[in-house]
Amino acid sequence: MRIKTYTIRGNIILLIAMIALLISWPVMIHNDYYLLVGIMVLFQIILAVSVFPLIRMGLLFVAQGGFLAIGAYTTALLVTRAGFNTWLAMLISGIVAAIASILIIYPSLRAKGLYFLLVTLSLNQVITIGISNWSWAGGPAGILYIPPPNSIPLPWGATIEFSSVADFYYLVLALASLIVFILYRLWKGYLGKLIKAINTAEDLASSLGVPTLRYKMLIVIICCFVCGIMGSFSALFYGLASPGQFGLFTSFYPIVFGIVGGIGYFAGPIVGTIFLVTLPEFFRFTLEYQPLIYATAVILVMLLFRGGLIGLFAKLVELAQTKSKGKFFMNNLKEN
Repeated sequence: MRIKTYTIRGNIILLIAMIALLISWPVMIHNDYYLLVGIMVLFQIILAVSVFPLIRMGLLFVAQGGFLAIGAYTTALLVTRAGFNTWLAMLISGIVAAIASILIIYPSLRAKGLYFLLVTLSLNQVITIGISNWSWAGGPAGILYIPPPNSIPLPWGATIEFSSVADFYYLVLALASLIVFILYRLWKGYLGKLIKAINTAEDLASSLGVPTLRYKMLIVIICCFVCGIMGSFSALFYGLASPGQFGLFTSFYPIVFGIVGGIGYFAGPIVGTIFLVTLPEFFRFTLEYQPLIYATAVILVMLLFRGGLIGLFAKLVELAQTKSKGKFFMNNLKEN
């Protein structure tokens, strides 16, 4: 009981320290480049965590890029052509992406494994190529000159104008905190238990009356809603929506991050994203070979430690605890 109490206290202290670090990052680092890296990490964490439940269900969903494009173009069109408020456009973008997922993904949900991967991969290409050929949406060049988000008035009279990189950092930090918290609560609740049951024995769950197809669709809707929101953020942050932003790697990387971090743990996608996104920044000459590095990382994880980085760390801790217990036992024997 005492060990468990210490573990809980340690986790709480670690969480508080991480929150303090994330909030104070722009204050400590007076460099827009490192803020951009922080935005990139948080952006990818959101995508990796949103696709995590689908991977745990055994569904290799590689259409995130397409639904990011739907969210980005929805916001771009609503803001530049219809004059919508950017926050309303962001919410509508998430809803549009969720509705599109029902129409596009639902017919293919009965496919499993490699077949589902191929179907979603094809859908990703159909969406991005279709948008690039849509002249009203700017064609291959996309939509330019998208204004930043509307300012947010604060209670003490100040306003957030979104005129600096730090403002966007805090926006994506707020989105990441909210989305990760909601998905974590869902994972720890009834829905998470259903996901594990479907992954372990889908046929058995169906025979017991669990509507597995319905729950699969629900997880897809949640994932695509998040993609729509983040696609909207991308359009507002970069000031443009272009088909080139949402290629195949955009869909594959979140899965890679989850596998490397440890797909058996909710924190796996977070750890994998932080590791793989920040690592190339310390070795700038490797950016050109980023896809090759990610592929090599996945192969090494699958061959050497399937639990990912978290699983490896857990084994090292367990090994250290075993050695310490062994030494304690031998010392007691010597004393007696």
